[in-house]
Amino acid sequence: MKENSPSRNRKPRWRAARRQAMKAQGITPANRQDAWCVVLENGKIIPAWLESRAIDGLGTIPNQFWLRPRDAKALIRLARTWGVYYDVTKTEYKRCLLCGRPCIGSEAEKLRTQMESGSEGRALPCGPNCEKEHQSRLWLTLSKVQNASRSAP
Repeated sequence: MKENSPSRNRKPRWRAARRQAMKAQGITPANRQDAWCVVLENGKIIPAWLESRAIDGLGTIPNQFWLRPRDAKALIRLARTWGVYYDVTKTEYKRCLLCGRPCIGSEAEKLRTQMESGSEGRALPCGPNCEKEHQSRLWLTLSKVQNASRSAP
């Protein structure tokens, strides 16, 4: 009898197979991105690096920060060491390639599946105002203003 070999991962590789099938059809698969909303109880204790790491276009409420998972985990570690209460919400995040508008939650999931719908899926508008916002460059201007205010002393 053969000796039992160490058990391998026998889970189906359906994600990889789906991406390969999309590439065969000429569709560029869109990566799923996450954003974490961290709300701090005490806003007086905010690290200096936090403002520069926040996602542009999201978060206008005080003490609420939309961050990438890596930065959010660092903020959570700091909040734990300081003994500050925090609340975390994890959601999908995607930015429209035409107008630059940030989408979160089910809207981001819809945008990602739209991008993967066909070879021209990335050129489809994200919503009814996408063309107007693309022409006015509203979201690009907003991110420039936020970046300028962060770099100001």
